[in-house]
Amino acid sequence: MFKRPFLLIAVFYAFIIILLRPFIPVPENIFLQHQKQKIPIISQLSSRFVSVISKTTAPPYDSLLASIIFGTGISPLDPSLKESYKKVGLAHLLVASGTQVSILIGFSLMIVRSLKIPLKLGIFFVSAINVIFTIMTGCGPSMIRAAVMGQIGLFGLLLDRKGDTYNSLAISALILMIFDPLIVFDIGFQLTFAATWALIYFCPILEEKKVPPVIAVSLAPILATTPIVFYNFNQLSIVALPVNILVVPWVETLTVIGFISTLLGSVFLPAAEILNFPLFIVLKILNGIVYTFCNISFSNLHFRQPGFLFVLSYYAGLIYVAGIWRRGEAVVFTKKKLLTFLLFLVCIFIWNAAFGTEENFPKDKLQVSVIDVKQGDSIFIRSPSGKNMLIDGGPKFKTGDAGKSFVLPFLYKQGVNKLDVVVLTHPHDDHVGGLSSVLSSLPVGLVIDSGQPHTSRAYKNFLRIISEKKIPYRLGKMGELIDLGEEVLGEILHPIDEFIEESALNNNSVVIRLVYKNFAMMLVGDLEKEGELAILGRYGGVKIRSSVLKVGHHGSNTASSEDFLNSVDPKLAVISVGKRNNFNHPHKSTLENLDRFGIRTLRTDINGTITILSDGNNYEIR
Repeated sequence: MFKRPFLLIAVFYAFIIILLRPFIPVPENIFLQHQKQKIPIISQLSSRFVSVISKTTAPPYDSLLASIIFGTGISPLDPSLKESYKKVGLAHLLVASGTQVSILIGFSLMIVRSLKIPLKLGIFFVSAINVIFTIMTGCGPSMIRAAVMGQIGLFGLLLDRKGDTYNSLAISALILMIFDPLIVFDIGFQLTFAATWALIYFCPILEEKKVPPVIAVSLAPILATTPIVFYNFNQLSIVALPVNILVVPWVETLTVIGFISTLLGSVFLPAAEILNFPLFIVLKILNGIVYTFCNISFSNLHFRQPGFLFVLSYYAGLIYVAGIWRRGEAVVFTKKKLLTFLLFLVCIFIWNAAFGTEENFPKDKLQVSVIDVKQGDSIFIRSPSGKNMLIDGGPKFKTGDAGKSFVLPFLYKQGVNKLDVVVLTHPHDDHVGGLSSVLSSLPVGLVIDSGQPHTSRAYKNFLRIISEKKIPYRLGKMGELIDLGEEVLGEILHPIDEFIEESALNNNSVVIRLVYKNFAMMLVGDLEKEGELAILGRYGGVKIRSSVLKVGHHGSNTASSEDFLNSVDPKLAVISVGKRNNFNHPHKSTLENLDRFGIRTLRTDINGTITILSDGNNYEIR
C-alpha cells in the first residue's frame, strides 16, 4: 500500500487541474487572494509590530527588518531594494514562510512549557497564534504551506506521533488547491513547494556526499527552483549560491532576535531599542553584501525563454542523478548511455523548436517589435548582427511604469542583457515614463534624445540616471545614422536644430527610417502634420518610402496626413495605443485615411505586441 496517500492525491489533483485549466473559472472572493485580510484586531497587531521596528531602527533598515521577520506582506519594501535582493537570489528572505513559523511555534511552545500549561490547552493556544500570524502576513502560498506543516507538527505532538514530511507538504498543497485550483500556476506556489521539497529530498543526499551543511542548504533550493525562475523570468543569478552561503548561516539568528525584540518592544520599547542596535549593524552588512554582488555586471543574466519540455527534462535529469547518488552508485557514462543522452538532447531541441514560445523570434532576421505598453510607445529592434535598439519606454502609471511591467519582461524573454542604443523620441510621459526602469536595469551603450527641454519628473529622472551611470548621450538630429550592423541602418530624418514651435514636443520627435536592404520602416514618434510637412519639404516622396509605418501620435487626427501617407506609401500601419484611452485614439478619420489608401492596420490595443520580421526583401507579421 502506498505509504504517502496525501502525496499521491495532491499530485493527481494538480494533474487534473492542469488538464482542465481552460474550464476552471477565476475565483473572486476567497480568503487566499494573496492580500492581507483587513481584520481590525489583526491589522492593529501588525501595525503595532511594524511601529516598534520603525521607532527603534533607522530607515530603510526598519522596512528591511520588518520584511525579514514578517514578510513584505506586512511591511512593503522599497522596490529598488527588493529588486536587488531578487537579483542576487535572496528574495526568499523577504517572504514569511517556514523560518518565521518555526520560530513562532518554538517560542510559543517554550512559553507554554515554562508556564506549565496543560498540553491540550497549550496546543490550542499555539495553534491560534499560528492562524493569527498567517492571516497577519497576508496568507501567501509560502505562508499557508509553512503554517499547515507547522500545524500538522502540533497535532503530531498532541497525539505523540511523528508526522511524515511529504504528507504534510501534500496536505498543505491540497488545502491551497481546493480553495483556489488556479494557484497551481502561481509562481509563489511553485517556488515555495519546490524549495521545501529540495530541502527534504536533496539536502540529505548532498550531505551524504560530504557537502558542508551550509552549502547543501543553500544549493538544494537553488537546484530545484532555477528552472521555474528561468522559465518565468528568463534570468539566472550567477551569484545566488555564494551570496546564500554567506548570508544563510546567520540570517536565521537575525530573524530570531528580531522576532523576540519586536514582541518585547510591543510591551517595553527600550528593550527593542537595545536589541535592534546590533541588528541595525547586521542589516547594514547584509545590504553591503547584496549591493556588492548586485553591482557585478554578470551577476544576473537573462536568456531567451526555454521550452516547457526543457524544464521537464531538467527535473528528470536532476532526479535521476540524485537517485543514483542516494543508492551510492557511481555515475558512469558508457557509449550506450552517451548515445542515448545525445539523442535525448536532440529531441529536446526539436521539441523546443516545434512547441517553443512564439516570442523566440529568429535571430537571422531584422526584428521590430511594437510592444503593447498601453497608452504609449515602445519599440524594440534587433538586427541580424545581434545589436539591440529600444525606442521609447512607454508611460508611467500610478503604481509603476511600462518599463518594469511590459518592456523589461519582453526584453528578458528575448534574452536581452544589453541595449546598444536607446532612443527617446520626445520627453512626453507616455514615452519617457518607463525608460528610467530600463536604464536602471540594463547596460546601455548610447542614449539618443531629441534635446527638447522639459520639466517633467519622469524626464528629469531619465537624465539623472544617464548622468549617474555615465551612459554616452547625444542629440538625434537630421542626417545622423545609427549603425546596427549587417546593413541595418537607422536614418534620422528629424528634427533639425531649429525646432518647430507648434505642438513642439510632438512635432520635434526623433524620426527614424529603419532600413535593411530593400525593406524600410518609418518610426515617427508622435510627429504631427506640421512635422510631417517639414519632412516632406526636405526629402520629397522617394527618400521616405517605407513598407511599414509606425503611425504617429497613436493614430490621432493631428497626424497621418494624406500627403504624408501618399509619400511614405506603406503596405502596413501599426498603431501603438491603449484600450479605452482618454484621448479617443486612434481617431476615426485616421483609420478612414489608412483604409482609403488600402493600408492594412494593426493596433496594440487589439492585437497586443506586434512583431515585424524581415530578411531584407520580404517581411512577416506576428
